[in-house]
Amino acid sequence: MPASQVAKLLTEEGVPTPDAGRWRKDRGQKHPVSNIWSQSTVINIGRNSLLAAVSSYGRRSMGDQLRYTPDGPRELRDSDYRPDSLTENKPKVIRNASKDLIQANAKFEPVVDPQEHANLQEILDKRAGRQRGKPRAQKPDQNPLGCRTFDMNCGWPMYRVPSNGSFRYKCGLYQQSHAQQCNHNHVDGPTAAKFVLSCIKQRLLSPRLLGKVEVKLREMARSKSNDSLNQHEIQQKHSQLAEVKEELQQVEKNLARAKTDRQYEVISQEFDRLSAQEESLQREIFKLEQIDQPMDIDQDIRKVLETIEKLTGLAHKVESFPEAKLLFDLVNARLFLKFEARQVERRVLNKIVGGKVTFGDTPPPIKLYEGATTRRKVKGTTNPVKEMPNRSAFSSKTSVSSAEEVNSLRNVNRGDRI
Repeated sequence: MPASQVAKLLTEEGVPTPDAGRWRKDRGQKHPVSNIWSQSTVINIGRNSLLAAVSSYGRRSMGDQLRYTPDGPRELRDSDYRPDSLTENKPKVIRNASKDLIQANAKFEPVVDPQEHANLQEILDKRAGRQRGKPRAQKPDQNPLGCRTFDMNCGWPMYRVPSNGSFRYKCGLYQQSHAQQCNHNHVDGPTAAKFVLSCIKQRLLSPRLLGKVEVKLREMARSKSNDSLNQHEIQQKHSQLAEVKEELQQVEKNLARAKTDRQYEVISQEFDRLSAQEESLQREIFKLEQIDQPMDIDQDIRKVLETIEKLTGLAHKVESFPEAKLLFDLVNARLFLKFEARQVERRVLNKIVGGKVTFGDTPPPIKLYEGATTRRKVKGTTNPVKEMPNRSAFSSKTSVSSAEEVNSLRNVNRGDRI
């Protein structure tokens, strides 16, 4: 079972996360730690050497004067500074290799079998591939349509890939299958972002938009003014309250007839429970009766229209991709593209022939792919999409050294989620 599925299962079962209920700071912003398990948390627990009763020291080095080594402190080298700020002397945090760690046996028995723990490390290293050791990218302007662009030919999301100093979105199935399935469908990233942004502006900046929205809101308000459901709920609460009061009268009689202290204590506890239930029902009925009062429709509609005007102003002033990404997230914009093979001189290229842009909770025009996305599983399954038998699969295995710092930016920024 992959770590992502383990995290999902723990969240569904309600198992608290290690720091649930605590507060932490990220980029100066203080926030409570959510009770949602993440893939990285599960992996970090699996990699903890204390499970095998082994203590490790010196996993990271971050000093700005000296750096750790098993033989003692050392001076900073060029590889300890960020490549784009050598003149400013800004050191970076590096992850030391396993051979550079100090390890010692802990003073307790292993929690798991050491051999099983070693096997788990091999599996995690194999699954990590080229992503291990890469810090989370903190540049949303490089991926404004992450997880918002889809290939209509196969239903897969289109992953971000660098291209000639810029970036583009390429079919995820084509990449994960090593060009064995689907086709080399791609779109220029900045062009796609500008196109979706123009679609949003076209909708928001329409002079008839606010009028249509106001008419629709008033229709919805009139349809919801029918308080039959609310009245039915109030009647149910009154019936429950009457039953509780009847039970309270019976318990009061039994309380007076109690012969022993034990009987009196048991009946008294039941009386307290029913009294608390009576008070709770009375509060709920009071709230429902307050909600049942006529609402100020004009004030509510005014608030909605003000929110739309703010979105319109944001769309009109967007000048960079970070602002565009914020707008895409607010309106939940998604881009679906359809490709066809076209003859271009002597070559056959896959060109965009159509598509659709959706906003809000609009259902997608196609069935989106929901299966496994790992390359091993994708290459081992038969996909109904046309395969490319003449394309040779390639395998590129590169390792990230302990002093290397590179960003990982594919389908979505790895720093988007805390």
